[in-house]
Amino acid sequence: MRASYKPVKVMMLSKLRVTHVITGLKPFGAEVMLSRLIEKSDSQNFSHHVISLTGDDVIGDVIRDLGVEVQLLGLRASFPNPGLLLRLSNWIKKAQPDLVQTWLYHGDLIGGLVTRLNHTAPVVWGVHHSNLDPKVDRWSTVMTARACARVSHWVPDRIICCSRASYRVHADLGYPKDHMVIIPNGFDLDQFFPSHQARSDFRQDLGLGEDTFLIGMAGRYHPQKDHITFVRAAKILSERVKGIRFLLSGSGLDEGNQALMEIIRGQGITDTIHLLGHRADMHGFYAALDLFTLTSQGEAFPNVVGEAMACGVPCVVTDVGDCSEMVGDTGLVVPPRNPQALASGWEKLYLQTPGERSALGMRARNRVQKNFELKHITSQYEKLYQQVVSDYLNQEYT
Repeated sequence: MRASYKPVKVMMLSKLRVTHVITGLKPFGAEVMLSRLIEKSDSQNFSHHVISLTGDDVIGDVIRDLGVEVQLLGLRASFPNPGLLLRLSNWIKKAQPDLVQTWLYHGDLIGGLVTRLNHTAPVVWGVHHSNLDPKVDRWSTVMTARACARVSHWVPDRIICCSRASYRVHADLGYPKDHMVIIPNGFDLDQFFPSHQARSDFRQDLGLGEDTFLIGMAGRYHPQKDHITFVRAAKILSERVKGIRFLLSGSGLDEGNQALMEIIRGQGITDTIHLLGHRADMHGFYAALDLFTLTSQGEAFPNVVGEAMACGVPCVVTDVGDCSEMVGDTGLVVPPRNPQALASGWEKLYLQTPGERSALGMRARNRVQKNFELKHITSQYEKLYQQVVSDYLNQEYT
């Protein structure tokens, strides 16, 4: 399902000013996509300004390094402060944006309402979630999504969904279909690419040989990511294949995580799984792998899968969100919460020759280049921004 755009009917501004309101700046999917969008944006025709509703983090530094102002509102769920909403309103007015793009449920609800009630600019929402499961998602997330559904017919001028799954879930929730478009996440093929040198260096740092078969996954420690299934599948495969090793990278994935360590010890594979914690050198992480995997029980359009594919790594993913569409015929898709199926998928690709896996990985990279290349995705955002502003100006003139 592709976004379609009407012809621009009025003369556009010399440079379109976009203010982004996002819930936070941790290195998660939507936040990373925001930084990538700004990085690849046409600086001759667009300028950007970012407001974080909460605090700062890694992505804040990335955006500042691009020369873009980042403001931190400091909202806390444990201590609601209505005065901060007035401050947010003042910041948006001072920025004088031609358009406000909001990201994630809290950003959509708060940033959208503040903008709409002040009639300062058109609003575009960003939806980067698919399934809403009260057993996995926070109560506040579920309630905010439902609140967004109630006001979605009059707050946003458009709603960008990062996946087909997001579109379906939120249409069922009550979001207006005629406001919704699908623009997937994009990937920079100059940042993520196959590299024998990066593969060798990363493995050497871990004390692992060139011939050690590595299966890895990246993503924060969270119930949605289902690391328990990963560990159980690792146990199954390690009993079938000797010498195989597994890498886990992400926030909370270190030996200080007692809950995870207890699960790993219970499976008797402490020497088989390497917990790397948060890594900044993700290109090296992907390049070091023979297989990348995703065990999530819920996703929309996971960046880690696209990044691994761009690095020429075959993927075995669970059938959630748009994962099957991302991977296509370049990897394998298995049911979620099924360690046996996951281990069998890993084993199937393990039994291929290195040449066969390499060819599969290059097909994966070509698939990213054809469908999800970052500059092309950025262009879709910019065309939508121009159309929304044009429509808004037409309404003002009539």
